[in-house]
Amino acid sequence: MIEALRGGADNAVREMAKVRELAASGAAQGKNSTQLLQETGRSVGVINDMIVQIASAAEQQHAVAEDISRTVEAIGTLSRETTNHANLASAASGSVSELSKELDMMVEQFDDKTD
Repeated sequence: MIEALRGGADNAVREMAKVRELAASGAAQGKNSTQLLQETGRSVGVINDMIVQIASAAEQQHAVAEDISRTVEAIGTLSRETTNHANLASAASGSVSELSKELDMMVEQFDDKTD
């Protein structure tokens, strides 16, 4: 009977050692899981910061694109105005040329009469 108790006690000790090893292993895995979760949390934080930076850059690019669009429109308007002014200047130049010819003819007539 004592042998049976000793055998049972030895088995209990072995089983308890196994349980202790499993518990230690589970604790280590739990600690590892905690570290992995913390690392994942930090990574999520970094990704969120990147998303904010990307969104900010996209807003800035949109603002720059709108500014470029307004500038191109202004250049187009100025170009059309310049073309109109050049046409007016050309027409005025033609009128001045015609007036100059008429004045030359009048001067010639006057010179012919004074001779």
